Amino acid sequence: MALWRIIRSTSKMLQNTLWVATLLAIYVALPVLLIWGWVRCAHDTIPRTMSFMGFSLARVSALLALFAVLYARLIHSFPYYDPTLMRIYGFGCLLS
Repeated sequence: MALWRIIRSTSKMLQNTLWVATLLAIYVALPVLLIWGWVRCAHDTIPRTMSFMGFSLARVSALLALFAVLYARLIHSFPYYDPTLMRIYGFGCLLS
């Protein structure tokens, strides 16, 4: 029985660690990499249209995700097949 408790507690700890690592990657690493890419693109001597378009779409996509999360928090959730949520999904598909 004691071994099972150790395995279960280790599994919970690993699960929590993975959640924290995922959240840090999403909320810290992605914005930092996006800003770093914009700075590199701005300091580049040769203008690259495709990289500028890519960073523009990435920024709009990040803003859409941020506003979708804030809107969901504001209304406390989305019901199934909510028209606003479907519109957000549509814009996200267009951006990708």
